[in-house]
Order: sequence, then structure tokens, then C-alpha cells
Amino acid sequence: MKIDYFKDIYEDFYKQIEFDSRNNELSDTVKAIIYSIEHSPLTLGHAHYIIDYFKKEVIYQKGIKELFGFDKNEFNLNTIATYTHPDDYDRYAFIVKSVFDYFSINTVEPFDVMFSITARLKRKDGSYVNTMRNTTIIEVNDKNKMLKSYSLLSDISNVKKDNQIMWKCVSKAVDTKELENFVREKHNTIFTKRELEILSLLKSGLASKEIADKLFLSKHTIDTHRRKMLAKASCTNTVELVEFSNNNLTI
Repeated sequence: MKIDYFKDIYEDFYKQIEFDSRNNELSDTVKAIIYSIEHSPLTLGHAHYIIDYFKKEVIYQKGIKELFGFDKNEFNLNTIATYTHPDDYDRYAFIVKSVFDYFSINTVEPFDVMFSITARLKRKDGSYVNTMRNTTIIEVNDKNKMLKSYSLLSDISNVKKDNQIMWKCVSKAVDTKELENFVREKHNTIFTKRELEILSLLKSGLASKEIADKLFLSKHTIDTHRRKMLAKASCTNTVELVEFSNNNLTI
């Protein structure tokens, strides 16, 4: 199921890329990036990879074996689709897809955008490492649709101990506020209208009993909604849920 979800993302981009023999060749820019990585020392706790959305495959990687334990032939789109921690997966995939959706309807030039996101990713031995992924578009087609992207993975376990997924886009050309609002609006759809109403009241500092009285519901009903919201947002307590709301919702 998870593999299919990510394959849908790549398929969406594939449909936008018209066949062109040049898509099967590496551009001078991509060659230069690979040359630069190959001739630079591999720093501890880092890995690189490049995805070709036309070929739907990882066409270059370095440091994956050292960071995650996967051999070159084991690290592919299927691996990328399944190595996210189960508790992080839904939010991680939702954010990634929302950003992809934005760039599927908005044109962008190479190196115009840096997308960063954190999550717990699985090593080959089954253990997890808290990771930050920084991704930028390195090649587009004639219609400015993404052909290839470069990602840098960094082990941030020493500085990030919580399990909250954080993300940010930095750009010199794209309206990042518009992008953030686009993703926030999509996040709103995770919750029902009633859940958003309760979450808004939680953010104002009300307890379950006070919210129940205000909405003419039972405390049990409010607590049930709160548990469902925690699960949907991959949060463990109300503090994290409020932080999630502040970072990801429009309420």
C-alpha cells in the first residue's frame, strides 16, 4: 500500500513529462553534481541520492550503505517508499505529496527550491535513525516540470530527540508562504469539522470538560475526538498536537 502511494506520486510526474530522447541522457549539470559528490569526502552521517522521475529510479547514490546499510541495488524507490517509521509514515507521505502537488501545478527552475523534512528512517538492520532530508530540483523539462532531484540525507539523532516531523521550504523564486498555506489547507482535510472545532478550543486553553460544556457534548466524546486527532497527527500529547496545529494548520 505504501509503495503504491509513492508510486502514484512518481506516476503523476511521469504523465507530465513528454517523451524526449534527452530525458535518457545526463545533462552537464547533473554530471557536474555527480562529479562533485564523487570527488568530495563522504562526511560522517550523510548520504546522497538523485532520483530520475522519467526513469522512475534512483540513478545515483553515495553513502547509503554507510548510513543505512543498504547495498546499491537494494536502495530504490521501493526502499524510499517503505523505510519511513510506521508512526511517521502517514504525515511524512502527506507532506511530501502535498509539496509534489504544489509543484505539479506551479513551474520552477532548477535550484530554485530547497525542501527539508525530518523523519525516522529505517536502517537495513531494522533500527531507526532520526534523519533530515534536504531536496532540490536539479533538472526540469521544457515545461519546467521536474525531471530530476538531488537529496542529501543527514543523521540528526544527536540533536533531535523527539519524533515530531518538521518541514520547511526555502526559495529565491517561489512564494514559500503560498506553498505553506497550500500544504496547511491540505492538512486541514485530515481532521473533521468537529475535530477542528475542538482543536481550536484546545489551543485557547480549554480542558475537555469545558469544551464539552461549550459544545453541549459529553466529556467522553471530546476525549474520543482528542485521541483520534493525536493518532492522525502522529502526536503523543496535547502539547505536541497544538504545536502540530501551529505548524501545519490554518486554524
